[in-house]
Amino acid sequence: MAAAATAVSAQNTFGVITLDGIQYIERPQIFPYEVTIFQSGQVITNLRLTMPGHANFLLKGLSRDCTRRGAPASQDRRFRFRMWNTQGSVWFFSGGLGIFDDRVVDTLCFGSGQFPFPLIPPVPVNSSGTLFFEIEDMGLNALGPQDSFQGVTPQNYVPYTIYFGFHGSYLIPVQGS
Repeated sequence: MAAAATAVSAQNTFGVITLDGIQYIERPQIFPYEVTIFQSGQVITNLRLTMPGHANFLLKGLSRDCTRRGAPASQDRRFRFRMWNTQGSVWFFSGGLGIFDDRVVDTLCFGSGQFPFPLIPPVPVNSSGTLFFEIEDMGLNALGPQDSFQGVTPQNYVPYTIYFGFHGSYLIPVQGS
């Protein structure tokens, strides 16, 4: 008796996803980015996070932390943020109006900062692609000299540093592995 050829359908194993009919192995990756705000109300545009060209990247989450030199712990600083992936494209985070005042308050796109904020759906970025983003300090240090909140006074609100984490995974094609 001849053995009959049996077609076995391979199911995705842990760490393998299918996008547009192509299977990929995921390799976790976090890209850090650091920006220092020097003035109240400062706007920084045209910031870029360019992928190193190893493999496509699937951005799944965002995180941030703020620190101030000489302070013992993380600082609560409010800034506004918008992000897009190619010049002239639609923004991933925006108020939808497409004007200069279209940035979103950081807690709405980074969460509380305790855990990475999940992006649903995840954002695909080409292997040598670039994420563009902007930051605007909200200028909430305009307290009077008599006011103080958690040791923050107008004199020591700035400068502060924002540390970003772009969480996701490299997508390595299963065929090429």
